[in-house]
Amino acid sequence: MKTQNLLEFVCYQLLFAAQTTVNPDFSTAEFSPSKLKKPPKPELGDFAFPCFQLKDFGDPADIAVYIQDFLQTAIPANDLIKKVEVQGPFVNIHLNTGVLAQLVCSQILEEGPNYGTGSVGHGQRVMIEFLAPNSNKPLHLGHVRNALLGASISRIFQAMGFEVIRANLINDRGAHICKSIYAWQTWGNGETPQSTGIKGDHFVGRYYALYGKKEDEAFAALLTSQGLDPQAPLDDKEERKAAFLEQYPPALAVKDMLLKWEASDPKVLALWQMMNGWTYAGFDATLAKLGIVFDRIYYESTTYLLGRQHVLDGLSRGVFYRKEDGAVYADLKNEGLDDKLLLRSDGTSVYITQDIGTAILKSTDYQPLARSVYIVGSEQIHHFKVLFLLLKMLDIEEVKNTLLYHLPYGMVNLPEGKMKSRLGKIVDADDLIRSIVELARTEAEALNEGREEKITEVELDEIARQVGLGALKFFFLDSKALSEMRYDPKKSIAFNGRTGPFVQYTYARIASLLRKAEEIKDPAKIDFLTLHESDEHSLLLALTEFGAVIQAAAENYDPSKISAYLFDLARIFNRFYASHRIFSDDVPKQTQLARLALCKCTGVVIKKGLDLLGIEAPEKM
Repeated sequence: MKTQNLLEFVCYQLLFAAQTTVNPDFSTAEFSPSKLKKPPKPELGDFAFPCFQLKDFGDPADIAVYIQDFLQTAIPANDLIKKVEVQGPFVNIHLNTGVLAQLVCSQILEEGPNYGTGSVGHGQRVMIEFLAPNSNKPLHLGHVRNALLGASISRIFQAMGFEVIRANLINDRGAHICKSIYAWQTWGNGETPQSTGIKGDHFVGRYYALYGKKEDEAFAALLTSQGLDPQAPLDDKEERKAAFLEQYPPALAVKDMLLKWEASDPKVLALWQMMNGWTYAGFDATLAKLGIVFDRIYYESTTYLLGRQHVLDGLSRGVFYRKEDGAVYADLKNEGLDDKLLLRSDGTSVYITQDIGTAILKSTDYQPLARSVYIVGSEQIHHFKVLFLLLKMLDIEEVKNTLLYHLPYGMVNLPEGKMKSRLGKIVDADDLIRSIVELARTEAEALNEGREEKITEVELDEIARQVGLGALKFFFLDSKALSEMRYDPKKSIAFNGRTGPFVQYTYARIASLLRKAEEIKDPAKIDFLTLHESDEHSLLLALTEFGAVIQAAAENYDPSKISAYLFDLARIFNRFYASHRIFSDDVPKQTQLARLALCKCTGVVIKKGLDLLGIEAPEKM
C-alpha cells in the first residue's frame, strides 16, 4: 500500500463497516478522504470520521457505534487500524505505529526524492513567467521575491507532473531605456563596465540614475529662477514639470532617440544592444547566485509589434474602435471598467499592447499550453484583469484554450537602517545576497569556535553561502504571496524558530547521525513493529502528509505551505531525537535500525521539501 493511499484505505474500512451494519447503499463519495478530520487532541486518534453527515440514514451517534463495533471485531492483529473509538457522532481511528512505519519508511526508502510527488499534471504544459526586469537598472528587493516565488512554484508544479517552462519577459524598450543610453552617450566619456570594474547592470543603472538627477537639478534651477522654492509644495508642480519637459533638451533627445529606435536606426540600435548586453551579463551573475534559471526569455522589443498587429486586426473586426484623434481603444464599459487605450494617436504601442503580443506568442510557441501563469506585483492586478479581458475579446485560437492566471505578490520592506542600496533609493539584489551571506559567515564562525573538530575556511564559506541563501529564500517564501512583508536579515538567519537555518540544521543533524551508522539498504530486514513511541508515531504521520502538502501548494500557487510543513516536520523530528536514544547499549539492535530508518526517511523528505523551495540541504553545519 502506498502512503498516499492510507486515507483511502481507512475510508474503505469505514465504508465496508457502514455498508455491513447500516445500509448497503452507502457510496465511496460519502466516505471520501476529504470527509476525514484531524482530532483536536492527538490522544483522540489520528483521524476522525464525523457521522452527522450520514443523518439521513439514522442517528449519527448510533451509526458511529455500529461502525466501531464492526471494526473492533473485524480488524486483525497487526492491522494498520489499531483501535476504533466513538465520541458522540465521531468515529476516531488510531493507527498501529509499527505497521504505519513499515508502510511509510519502505515507500520513502524505495522512492527517495520522488516520494510525495504526483502525476496530476501529466501531459499538461505550464508556462510560469516571473522576474520581468527592466534592462536599464539592476535587480532589486522586489525582484528577489518575484524570482524566488517563480522558481519555487515551477519546482512544485514539476513535482506534480506538469511540464514547466520558466519564462522571463524583459522590458527592454521605451523612454526609460533611452534615458540610460542618452546619459552614457552624453556624460560617460566612453567608460565601460570593464574599464570601471563595475558590474554591468549597476553600471547602466548608474546612468539611469544620473539622468534622473540631472533632470531634477535642471527643473529645480528653473523653479529657483522663477523665484520659487524647489522643495516647497506647489499646487501646479506637475503641470510645471510637464511644461518643462516639453522644452528640456535631454528629454527631447530621448524622445527623438525612441522614435529612431522604433524606426530601426542602426546607430541607436547598436548603442541599445551594447548597453542591454552589459545589463544582461549583470542579471545572469545575480541569478546564478540565487540558482535561478529560465527556459525561455522574451523581449518586449520583439513582442510589441505582434501586439500592435493583433490590435489593428481587432480594430478591423470591430472588436476595438478608433477615436477622432486616431487613438485605438477597447470598450470595457460592459465589464464595469473604463475604456482602455491600446494604440496612441501617433500609432505607437502602450504597455498593454505588447502584453497582448507576448501572451499570444507564448501560447503559439508552446501549443498546447494548458496554463500561463504571471507572477507580477499586486499593483498590477487591474492590469491583468484588463489584459485577460482583451485577449478574450480578440478570441485568438491559440490563447482561448489556455488558462490565464495572475499571481500577485505584496511589497517587501526592510527595517530602517538595514542594507542601503548603491543607488540610494532601492535595495538591490546583490547587496541583499552579499549581506545575508556575510551574516551567515559570522554565525558559522561563532559556532565553529565551540567545535572540537574545526571546520575549514573553505567549508565555512560554503556553509555560509548555503545557509545565507537558505535563510533568504525560506523567509521570502514563508509568507503567502499577496501579503506585504518586512524582511529582517538577522531574524531570518537564526538557528532557532521558523527559519531556513533551523530546517537546514535539522537535516545536517540527520546527515551527521547517518554518517555514524551503516547504510540502510534493505527495509525488509528491519522490524518496524519495534516502533511504538508517541513521538515516533507523530513523525510518521507527518511524513505521510508530504504528498498532500505538495499538491495543495500547487493548487494554491503557495510555497508557504511547503515551508510551514518543513518547520513542523523539523520540530517533530527534534522532539523525537531529544527524547529517544538511538546508539545505546540498552536500545535493541532492531529498534536502533528502525529509528535510523525513520531518521533517514525524515532527511529524504526535508531535503526534497527544501529543494522545492530552491534551498540546498547542507550535510554539515
